[in-house]
Amino acid sequence: MHNFPNHYSRNRYNKPLPSSLYNIEKIGYIKYEGFKARYHQNNQWGGENVKFVHEDGRREIVFYSNEVVNNTYEDVGTYNFGDSGVSHYDLDVAPYLLLGNSLYDTTTLMQRLRLAVQAE
Repeated sequence: MHNFPNHYSRNRYNKPLPSSLYNIEKIGYIKYEGFKARYHQNNQWGGENVKFVHEDGRREIVFYSNEVVNNTYEDVGTYNFGDSGVSHYDLDVAPYLLLGNSLYDTTTLMQRLRLAVQAE
């Protein structure tokens, strides 16, 4: 098994984050929807959650459909260590699939694996 010593503490780097959608795209965040936001749909409030990734490719934030930040253990935007397809999978996706987002993430391994194989 891989050693993922920084996985649960990755979000200490996920700063600064905007507190609202106001001008979010003007400060460098790109909206990800559908398949690209599939891991952040566990806790919803009236519709699909919306994920934004900063143009640096590292910082993420997730909003409920009512524009409130979703900081639940299962859906929170997470800091990305990887900067390419392979390194992003190895450093970010694989640890999430095996361990969830935090010690308090209530999703199971099987639930996370199902999300990984879903197609748009």
